[in-house]
Amino acid sequence: MSIVETIENDEVTVCISGEIDGSNVGEVETALKSASEKASSLVIDLKELEYVSSAGLRVFLIIRKMTEGAGHSMILKNVTYNYMKENILIDKSIGFGARIVKLYRYLVKTKHGTSFAQTNPVQC
Repeated sequence: MSIVETIENDEVTVCISGEIDGSNVGEVETALKSASEKASSLVIDLKELEYVSSAGLRVFLIIRKMTEGAGHSMILKNVTYNYMKENILIDKSIGFGARIVKLYRYLVKTKHGTSFAQTNPVQC
């Protein structure tokens, strides 16, 4: 897994590549919390992300709540369904599928509409 952060004006972009799972979720959470404190807009670019576990989704939720609570914004950029689908299918087998789907839907909605964009990827 790799995390690359860039800052431009009042926007921090964090590009995450590889996989987010239980072995590195703490590192991701620390990086995103730190990045969210540097600007009023946090963009998390997932173009190069291959897999995210439910622990990773939990981190996105924590960061979203934290940024909204501070009056800032969080955008998930280049979200693909492939790793979400795998996560949902795996978690359905142990009873968490519906909760993961609800969490995903919550993550991509904000008071001002959607909080993710599929286009205009940022160079990482």
